[in-house]
Amino acid sequence: MKNKPSLEEVEINAIVEKSMKVYNGANAPGALKVLNSGLKKFPDSVRLKYNVAVMESEDSEKYGQKKMLRMQRATAKTLRKLLYSARGMTLNLRASMRNEYYWFSRQPRKQYALGVELVKKGRKRSYYSQGVGACELAKRYQDEGRTKLMLRWAKISQKAWENYFKVEPYWYNSYIFYARSFGFQGKFQEMEVALRKSAKIAKRPKDFYEFELIRAEFGKSESGVTRDKRGNVRSGK
Repeated sequence: MKNKPSLEEVEINAIVEKSMKVYNGANAPGALKVLNSGLKKFPDSVRLKYNVAVMESEDSEKYGQKKMLRMQRATAKTLRKLLYSARGMTLNLRASMRNEYYWFSRQPRKQYALGVELVKKGRKRSYYSQGVGACELAKRYQDEGRTKLMLRWAKISQKAWENYFKVEPYWYNSYIFYARSFGFQGKFQEMEVALRKSAKIAKRPKDFYEFELIRAEFGKSESGVTRDKRGNVRSGK
């Protein structure tokens, strides 16, 4: 028999759920505002500390490669510390923390393996970890000029997302990685369909900067956005 959650846990759950609803509108700053407000009321909440740390770096790519990496390293360091605090917490919270830690510490193979491990245990939402990890491995192999491995992992990512959508079809962020999985395969029409699906869910225009960053990654920006060799974004406007 499960213990009834405390009033504090119920309120923290409501804060996190509200922040995720805001975030799903492609609004990380708005979600962070909700979380920081909650953290002021519950300063010892590991769950809120975790979500704040993630959201602080969620929008970091727009600042350029150097600052983005600095922000993501700081987040990874924070998450590593919080993981020790999460040992007595739920499987879902710890799995979520591990997923984000592997993302921010740039360990895509471990992120993918985490997804495989948890899906086998029945946690179907962990296809998300598989999809992100495989997508980042495709990117890594692209950078190394290893085309066959790039294509292999891009296809694995695509399949993982298609399994994830059977569980959660309305999470805008997932379609961004799904779009990238097509981009690595040179399937730009499918990439565009995925980006427009993401835009529809988030209620954002199709040329919203977050979607243009993905198009720019594959030389398909509609507003002239490009990336230099270091990955920094150059606006076409």
